[in-house]
Amino acid sequence: LVRSAAAAGALGLGLVPRVALGDENEPAGTRPAKPLNILILGGTGFTGPEQVNYALSRGHHVTLFNRNKTRPDMFKGKVDQLLGDLGTDTSALQGKKFDVVIDNPTTLPAWVRNAAKHLAGNVKHYIFVSTTSVYRDQSEIGINENSPTVPMPEGLDPYQPDQRNERQLAASSNPANY
Repeated sequence: LVRSAAAAGALGLGLVPRVALGDENEPAGTRPAKPLNILILGGTGFTGPEQVNYALSRGHHVTLFNRNKTRPDMFKGKVDQLLGDLGTDTSALQGKKFDVVIDNPTTLPAWVRNAAKHLAGNVKHYIFVSTTSVYRDQSEIGINENSPTVPMPEGLDPYQPDQRNERQLAASSNPANY
């Protein structure tokens, strides 16, 4: 359900090429009724370049927020670039407004909190691209929402406001939990 909702939202916003979903009749370069102002966190790693290129081909305005370390300046002159780090410095996001944010790289809950302190109230749609790394057995084929996850210590919630709790960080980064 979670994956279906995220995919449907991304498709509805015109962020996922219909051809990727088996609709090969989508005319190349089709444009939405209204171009969107899209922020992509990351944007140069695993899935980011395809998202950036597709959004640009549809006439959207794209801004990337990243450290400019993976494929530096890959989209120089094609997109706006905001430099920062989700773990330490998200100040470049301050005062910016976006129709859509695509959150690709988030690994730790603190990264969401750090971005949210500047994006809260300034974004219409936030698409969080999750990962299977929360699941205990990465070798399992067909991991889904019902698969066992990494155990958290009793009483701790990774999405509590205090993300710098040492026990939480140790539990979420301890390879023995995977």
